Amino acid sequence: MLNKLISILIAFTVFFSAVPVFAQETMTPLNVGQRAPYPGILFSVPAAAKIKTNIETAAEQCKIEQDRTLALASARSDLDIANLSASVEAVQKRLDETLLLKNDQIEFLNTHIEKQDEKLNKRKNLSGLYVGLGVLGGVLITIAAGYAIGQVK
Repeated sequence: MLNKLISILIAFTVFFSAVPVFAQETMTPLNVGQRAPYPGILFSVPAAAKIKTNIETAAEQCKIEQDRTLALASARSDLDIANLSASVEAVQKRLDETLLLKNDQIEFLNTHIEKQDEKLNKRKNLSGLYVGLGVLGGVLITIAAGYAIGQVK
């Protein structure tokens, strides 16, 4: 925050102090007691050197601040990208594990269904036998009943 305040102060100083010099685009050195040929602001040599230095360094300071801000934004975006990539990888891993678990469950259920089908098919194969035994048993009971009725007379 202090750097921004200093940058703004330097920019205002450079702008307001340099405007009269650049407006007329002329610089005339004066000696003590000599009259100025036009109205303006009089600077001592050290003050003029300081202003010139401030002008030259203001652009460099601005460039440095821009580079720092750009590097910071780039680092933040790289961090965001890395975090999102890690998140995507974690979600993908979780989904792959869930899919593997579901496939195992499907395989288990298919195996269980096949076993049940085998048991049902064995029962169906035996159902003909059961029908045959039922008919044979009915015939035997009928013969036995007829024989018992014949014995009673």
